Amino acid sequence: MATTDARTYTGLLTQGGLVRRILTIVFNSAKRLDAQAPFLTVLPSLLSIRSLRAIRNADVLDIQWSDWAHWSVLRVVNPRVKLIVTLHDITSQSAGRRLEQARRPLQRAKWTLSRSLARLLQVFVLKVADQVVVLSDKDRDLLAGGRSNEKIVVVSPPLETSSSGGIFYSPNKSVLFLAYFLRQENAEALEWFIDLVWPEVFRAVPDAQLRIVGTGLSPALSARLSGIPGVRVEGFIECVDDAYRDTQLAVVPLRSGAGVKFKSIDPLLRGLPVVATSVGAEGIGGPEIFTAIEDDPIRFANAVQRILLDPKDSVGKANRTRVWAEKKYGMRAFALKVETLYSRRTRGSK
Repeated sequence: MATTDARTYTGLLTQGGLVRRILTIVFNSAKRLDAQAPFLTVLPSLLSIRSLRAIRNADVLDIQWSDWAHWSVLRVVNPRVKLIVTLHDITSQSAGRRLEQARRPLQRAKWTLSRSLARLLQVFVLKVADQVVVLSDKDRDLLAGGRSNEKIVVVSPPLETSSSGGIFYSPNKSVLFLAYFLRQENAEALEWFIDLVWPEVFRAVPDAQLRIVGTGLSPALSARLSGIPGVRVEGFIECVDDAYRDTQLAVVPLRSGAGVKFKSIDPLLRGLPVVATSVGAEGIGGPEIFTAIEDDPIRFANAVQRILLDPKDSVGKANRTRVWAEKKYGMRAFALKVETLYSRRTRGSK
């Protein structure tokens, strides 16, 4: 906020208090049953006089993330506000994938409930919102259920690199997996990669190195990684550009989750070859964009090996993809889209 020309910034969230602590306990319990339970801990702040006054005086109310979409009911405070709900992913798809992977009856019951509640929330949001923003054509089609719906707008996320030039490729046989590992789908992807993919890669390319960048690794997973040849855990890094400067390719081995994966777009913007699973690539593009898209661990390993041993073709393709990615995910295109979205007239406007 310090680097923008925003006129006013008001922090509405508060800390502590008995009510907030009670709501935190209730929320954590609800979260075990429904992955997208309403974010109850913010309720005292949302119902404060200052917050309600801000909503009542607002021209646009943009609610971000599925966890917050429940608070679309706040439009009753200002029926004339333009209500925009921005869904960063379609959570019914994520819950559905969890359901497919679940084996125990209680797990299946949990994810069946979570998927049903997510679908009900999507129906509710489409009914009460003036516009619903999603980040890809794939998410638009999922949300619309195969039908045309003018309320749904696709806005590609802005993910420009912070330095000029944008090419970060390094020919040092280094493989990067960057993620926030407190998210279950990222931790599971890492386990799948180190169990089934990395041994094949390291066997064929014994001087290869796997760089694991990002916070949130559990102690148990950190301990496992410490004994694997060729693996270097770097943890949190201050600037994301620094994670990409010393690598030859990036991997996105996700097998669950939903939405557009920023961890897939980031290396594309930096001119790096990317090997991803179909989940890691969805919402972005296919083989014309990614160096390889493989769900089988052996085929995934073979794709990584080919790049490490003979990178010429993959590097040329990655540079061409970078030009495409800069146009699609640049800040200028994003800003124009959001400005148009916020200023567009709605049924209640004069």
